[in-house]
Amino acid sequence: SLEAEGVRRKYARSKLEGLDWEAMRLNLERLLEEDRLFAREGLTLAETASMMDLSPHQMSELGNVSYQKSFKAVLNEYRVRDARRALLADPERDVTAIAFDSGFNSLSAFYRAMKGGYGQSPGEIRAGDS
Repeated sequence: SLEAEGVRRKYARSKLEGLDWEAMRLNLERLLEEDRLFAREGLTLAETASMMDLSPHQMSELGNVSYQKSFKAVLNEYRVRDARRALLADPERDVTAIAFDSGFNSLSAFYRAMKGGYGQSPGEIRAGDS
């Protein structure tokens, strides 16, 4: 795609040259999915980079090239998906608890992300409204 080509051109002098991109991407996905790294409130790109033995610049490049979005946007995607699953799986569970357990640092950020990700508030998701 044109967008992916633009991202590749931006990183023509890659900070990841000579490194195994696929292994790094898989490691990041393992950290996010299996270890639920996304749920760590206040998680930064620098912290994640350190866990993966990468520089913050390399971590940023990995996110931008692998996902065509910023690290923050990738984290938010995982958080929104996790929160939606929790809202539907446990209708009696407190929305605030779900928000914080999914890694959001405030209810306003949580509601904004749910509206942005699904076009629905947490209550609407639970009610099954469209």
